Amino acid sequence: MIKTISATLDEKGNSGIINVLVDEVYYLGVESRSSMILLETPSRTYYTPGTLNYWTHVLNRSGYHFHIADRSNSINISKIVEVDERYKIAFFDKHDRSKKCTMSSTGKREVMELLSQTNTPYVLL
Repeated sequence: MIKTISATLDEKGNSGIINVLVDEVYYLGVESRSSMILLETPSRTYYTPGTLNYWTHVLNRSGYHFHIADRSNSINISKIVEVDERYKIAFFDKHDRSKKCTMSSTGKREVMELLSQTNTPYVLL
């Protein structure tokens, strides 16, 4: 199982490579201007090259539970603590609502099913 992803603090890589713990990643996002994947963590955003499909597949084959929730986000199922069913938003911290991820209608339905299958504790809003 991989434990880290090599990433940078900026899109151009000026910071050099930083290893980001996969266990800290809330979700993967797409940076359309630069074709980079965003790694959203509690403390900051990191950048790595690749596609959403590629990273979701690699992480799932490495023992994690990521799911593409809409065309630009792949959610780490084990990090969800609350789901707003009406607005289709997943939250990752009960006390800080700034880290959130949108879902499509189909994505929300699939995420809810995965949450029940993996026995991930969460609150439905």
